[in-house]
Amino acid sequence: MTRFAQPFETFTEPARQRAEIWRTVLGIVMILGFAAGVIALGLFTAGIVLGSEVILQTVAELEGGGGDKSIFVLLSFFAAFWPALWLTLRLLNRRKFRTLFGPSGFVVSEFAFGFLIIAGFGILTLGLTLPFFPVQQNLELSEWFRLLPLGLVLIFFQSSAEELFFRGYLQQQLAARFQSPLIWMLVPSILFGLGHMAPEYGANNLLVVAVLTISGLIAADVTRRTGGLSLAIGLHVANNILAILIIGFDTPMGSASLWVDPTPLSDTTAIRANLLVTLAGMLVTYGVALWIARRFWSTPARATPS
Repeated sequence: MTRFAQPFETFTEPARQRAEIWRTVLGIVMILGFAAGVIALGLFTAGIVLGSEVILQTVAELEGGGGDKSIFVLLSFFAAFWPALWLTLRLLNRRKFRTLFGPSGFVVSEFAFGFLIIAGFGILTLGLTLPFFPVQQNLELSEWFRLLPLGLVLIFFQSSAEELFFRGYLQQQLAARFQSPLIWMLVPSILFGLGHMAPEYGANNLLVVAVLTISGLIAADVTRRTGGLSLAIGLHVANNILAILIIGFDTPMGSASLWVDPTPLSDTTAIRANLLVTLAGMLVTYGVALWIARRFWSTPARATPS
């Protein structure tokens, strides 16, 4: 008798031989350390090519809350997690990087399903609500289309890096050691939520953590049902495209958005309402995705019991 439903049992199998808690904790430290080293090496190389003044200015802008298009610089940092995960898995866990994605590797059809669910719901919501909200155009279409290819590539690497770390490495390692989903689903999700805390959210920081923790739980459940990361990555990528490239807040970090919501983050009541609406939309979308997967799409998500 297997510990989990078969897709997730197969997903966790590669982590089972080296699932000691000390190894998982050390793995987290190694991943973060390697990622910091890759980022430092990238900045050093860029300083040689572009000049140290450009790099120092960019770092100062990021520390000050971001400058024009600095969101792209921040997103590029997440690419460092790919080699960091590869190194940690090879040196500490003695397994291959591709095992983080699941036994079938990266499955395009599952990625597309997750992406289209979020994109479709997002487009529908925008069409219905955009006339009633005070959004402002942030970029001319020509400028936005010029930035779009780079933005899409960076968001893919950023979103997939988070999934590889939280739902891949952490969820696999913990599920290989513990049977209770309260540990292998909840712990990575809480850490995911805490990782999105920021001073500018002020009194809404705990609500931000709660919403992102629930988002992490949805991704963890998707991973459990499908036995892989592809669908969760699709959900994550589409969500971040909407939040970063379509409608952002009127802050330096929203500088690449086509439109911006002018509501200041200091407006606690308005931002709280925005977060609660986002949470409701997230839960409705996930419910619809489960219904579609079970009724129309033959995937592991349909074969795995709830």
